[in-house]
Amino acid sequence: MDVVGERLGGSDKWEPLVSEQDDTVQETEEVSEADGIERKLPDTKPSHVSFFLDGNQVIDGLRTTSNAPPLVSPTKRTENGTPSHRTLRQNQQGAGACQNQLAILDDKGTTEVSAVVHEEQTEHASEDTETLVGLQQSRSLPDAIALLSKTTQDLEGRVNALLAQHEEEFFASFRSHMAKVKKHVEELQARADEQKNLLERDLRIKTLQQELQWFVNEAVRLDQVCKRLKGDLLSWRARTDALREDRDFLEAELKKAKPIVKSAHAIHGSPPCQPGMNALAHTPSDDPKVLRETIEELKKQVSSLAAANRRLQNEAKRNSRIESNLVEASKALSRRRDLESFFLECINEVRKERKLRGAPSTSLGGFETLSLEEFLAYDRRMVLTALLSNDHVLQKLYSLIFPHPGVIE
Repeated sequence: MDVVGERLGGSDKWEPLVSEQDDTVQETEEVSEADGIERKLPDTKPSHVSFFLDGNQVIDGLRTTSNAPPLVSPTKRTENGTPSHRTLRQNQQGAGACQNQLAILDDKGTTEVSAVVHEEQTEHASEDTETLVGLQQSRSLPDAIALLSKTTQDLEGRVNALLAQHEEEFFASFRSHMAKVKKHVEELQARADEQKNLLERDLRIKTLQQELQWFVNEAVRLDQVCKRLKGDLLSWRARTDALREDRDFLEAELKKAKPIVKSAHAIHGSPPCQPGMNALAHTPSDDPKVLRETIEELKKQVSSLAAANRRLQNEAKRNSRIESNLVEASKALSRRRDLESFFLECINEVRKERKLRGAPSTSLGGFETLSLEEFLAYDRRMVLTALLSNDHVLQKLYSLIFPHPGVIE
C-alpha cells in the first residue's frame, strides 16, 4: 500500500501511515492469539481530526477534550473475535456524549436564524452526526479520510449558503437602518425649517419694532415742530393784523388826498398826481414854486406808499402760505396724535391682558409702568395684531411704503 499521510486541523503532527498501522494491527493480533490474552491495539483513528458540522460551530468530535470524553478503540476483541460488552458500552457512552454536545451546539446555532435555515442546519447536523458516528465505528484510517473528504467537499456549499444568508441579513438590517436614518434626517430637517421660520419671524418682528420706535420718535419730533410753528403762527397773525390796519389807514388817507391833489392841479394846470400824507397839512397857494414843491413831495410820498403797499401784499401772501402750511401741519399732527393714542390704547390693552393672564410682574413692576423692552414675544405680536386691525393704520403704512407723487397726506 502506498504511503498516505495528511496534515489535519492545523496541527503540526502527521497522521500515521496506512501501511504502518496495518502492520501494527497484524502484529498485535498475532501476539494476542499466541498468548491468549486480550490486549488493546493502538487506536488507528486520527486523534485530531476536526470538521464543520454547522455554519459557525466547530465540532471536535475526535480530539480528546474536557467537554467530550475520549472514544474507546473498537479494536478490543474477545478470544472468539467479537467485541466485548465493556467495549461496546464505552463506545455507546462516547457516542451519546458526542451526540449530546452536537445537539447543544445545534440548538445554539439555530436559535438565531429563520425557520428555513433551521431546517437546513438540522439536516446538516444529522448528516454530520452520522458522519461522526461513522468515524467512531470505523476501524481504519482510509474510512475516516473518505468521510472527512466527503465533509470537506460539502464545506464549500455550506460556506456559500451561510455567506448568502449573512449577506441577505446584512442588507435587510442595512435597509432598516437607512430607513431609520432617513426618517431621523427628515425629522431634523423639519425641525430646522421650523427653527428657521421662527428666526425669520422674530427678525421681522424686531424690524417692525425698530420701525415703530422710529415712527414714535418722529411723531414726537413733529409734535415739537408743530408747537413751535403754532407760536410762530400766532406772532405772524398779530403782525399781519397790524399791517392790515396800517394798509387800510393809508388807503383811506390816499382816498382823502386825491380830491385835494386834483383841485390843486385844476387850479395850476399841471398833470394830475396822487397826493401824499403831507398834502393835508398844506393849503392851496397861488405861488407856482410852492405848488411844484408840494407836487414833488406828494409824488415821493405816493411812491413810498406804493412800495410799502407792495411789500405788505407780499408779506400777506407769504403769511397766507405759512398759515396754510401750519393748517396742514396741524391736521397731520392731529392724525398722528390719533395714531399715537390708538397705539397707546393697544399697549394698554396688551398690558391688561398680560395682568389678567397672570404673568409674573414682581420683578417687572406694575403693568402701567411696564416698558416695551420687557414685553414678551407673544405680547409684541398681540400689539402688532391690534395695530394692523385698524384701517387707518394700514392706509398710513401703505402710503409710507408705496408713496405716490402729488398725494398729500
